[in-house]
Amino acid sequence: MKNFLFFVAILTLSAAQALDVNRVYLDEDDIRSRFAGNGIVRVCTNGESIVGGEFKRGLVVPSPARLCLVTDGKAKSFSATFGQFEKPNRSMLHLRVWCDGKLIAQTPELNSTSGPHRVTADLKGARWVEIDVHAVGNPWAGKSVIGDAFIEMEEGFRPRDITCLSRQLGVLTPKSSDEPRFNGPKVFGARPGNPVFFRIPVSGAKPLNVSIENLSEVPGLKFNSDLNLIEGRVENPGVYSLKVVAKNAAGEARREIKLHIGEKLSLTPPMGWNSWNAFAHDVSAEKIRKMADAFERLNLADYGWSYILVDDGWQIKADAKEPRRDKNGVQLTNERFPDMKALADYVHSKGLKIGLYSSPGPVTCTGYEGSFLHEKTDALTYADWGYDFLKYDWCSYGNIAKGETVQLKYLYPYLIMGRNLRALKRDIVHYACAYGFGDVATWGASVNAQCWRTTRDLFDFWGGILTAMDQMDALWRFVSPGGWNDMDMMVIGDIHWSGGKTRLTPNEQYTHVSMWAMGAVPMILGCDLDKIDDFTLSLITNGEVIDINQDSLGAAAAKVQCGEGWSCWARPLDGGDFAVAMVNESQLEREILFCLEKAGLEGRWAVRDLWRQRDEGEVVRGYRAKVPGHATHLIRLSPREGARLSDRLGDIRENSWLRRAEKIRGQQQSAGCADCP
Repeated sequence: MKNFLFFVAILTLSAAQALDVNRVYLDEDDIRSRFAGNGIVRVCTNGESIVGGEFKRGLVVPSPARLCLVTDGKAKSFSATFGQFEKPNRSMLHLRVWCDGKLIAQTPELNSTSGPHRVTADLKGARWVEIDVHAVGNPWAGKSVIGDAFIEMEEGFRPRDITCLSRQLGVLTPKSSDEPRFNGPKVFGARPGNPVFFRIPVSGAKPLNVSIENLSEVPGLKFNSDLNLIEGRVENPGVYSLKVVAKNAAGEARREIKLHIGEKLSLTPPMGWNSWNAFAHDVSAEKIRKMADAFERLNLADYGWSYILVDDGWQIKADAKEPRRDKNGVQLTNERFPDMKALADYVHSKGLKIGLYSSPGPVTCTGYEGSFLHEKTDALTYADWGYDFLKYDWCSYGNIAKGETVQLKYLYPYLIMGRNLRALKRDIVHYACAYGFGDVATWGASVNAQCWRTTRDLFDFWGGILTAMDQMDALWRFVSPGGWNDMDMMVIGDIHWSGGKTRLTPNEQYTHVSMWAMGAVPMILGCDLDKIDDFTLSLITNGEVIDINQDSLGAAAAKVQCGEGWSCWARPLDGGDFAVAMVNESQLEREILFCLEKAGLEGRWAVRDLWRQRDEGEVVRGYRAKVPGHATHLIRLSPREGARLSDRLGDIRENSWLRRAEKIRGQQQSAGCADCP
């Protein structure tokens, strides 16, 4: 009898072990690392629990968040217990399960007092599975717990990465030519009598000789040929045309660069690097110097990348025992930043600009000293140190302005700092990091800001890119030279919260960079440049893509055509060209048609593939391209015989409004191109 019972026990244990083998838990490292969302997805620690429930293992997941896995028809089922994190949240959250793009199961909408809900889903036959946490109401608030969550697979199979579902684009940017090529902005601005500091971005084989033929015609300017740097001061307002020549053994290039002396700064979107995504508040002067060295080593300035920005963490902690300011109210720095002026001088010595970070509130986002009631002193200090850019982050000011109207609550603190920056004898770009509060795009320019945040923090997941694109489509009309919508730092390369490389797929990274170029969004890198790989470098050294972002017209793109799972975006360019982005929003490869005729483009147009830097011939009515899942095909249209914009449009971006109007009126959207050959 004992032997029989022992045999039964062994069989039971073996069956359980076999069952466990087939269960793939979401908190397993290789699965969890693919769960991307608005923040860090982490394994639950001891003592953490769902509101009203317990579990043996699980994940703490921010909202929104999504996990995509290829199951190849080998999955059986999904099971999990879902609930809000024990800390109260403002949002109603629910878990959803999708098979091959179709919703098959979801939990009820749970608030911070709701008990946990067990959800199961039949995954049989699914080619790919998506599991997402969705918030109702405030989409950027709330954390959830997914407990005891697993996918049952057929024995011997595990889910694969979603990149297996569609071909992934590799390095598309061709090797840079040895011939000289001017990149980046053709225009820059400074205020009368303030320092001029502009490095001419030009690539090509070294040695490369750059000169300005008519420099003597602009009193007050000088040229540093070692750094290709225009410096000096110009007292009289006006537009000054500089004739620049670049020569090397492979050839010669010419460009006219215009200097606007007047009230506007940042006539094209800022391009540079910010410390937060790489180092968070563990930033130091030593690390900033290393990143400036990396700029030089990687030749990034040759493509227009010009700013090195120090984010949160250079100040004294607000709760520190030592003084946070000296007797004159001047802000003090922590031990990691012994000399802010020396740091600025070091960055400037490489022909680069430098910026720093503060908050209009008493403390910054991570608890360091803010600028509240010290705005004038801080602005003067930043100018005395030699800084060129200020990221002014909302953070704790919300506790100061409780109950106030939109104008007083959101506009006022940026107005105060903007006025103080404007009064300086040094130009400092003012970045109003207001997260879209109070419709900042509508008033950002009025507070002397040159760029303003229209979204919450961007993390490396597809939903974040789509959210940013929604903002672009809604707010493009508020963009013009000297005033830019910002969707946060770019999330490509090596970033600290992902434990290494971005969680965006290669295709998604192409969409990310393409749409930041199309949207005239400030292109601010956040990766550790010392760990940059060839793929990431190819994304940020494509001069033709950068030209779109830095176009002098300063016209951001709008969504002009769309259908289920795809969209086409367009922006007019200086000189009569148009840039068009054909975005595949679905997981599977598809052919996308941009219908020129329906977009209002008449005549013949030459097509240039910008990522591959190759001509695609001429088109009349429509242009087709096969675009992999979540990728973007970026083209430039140049006018040829009979090319013009239809009389029915004043701007190609008006199609965005027409598309919405047709939808409201119940008519067919202008995306329908079945009749467009």
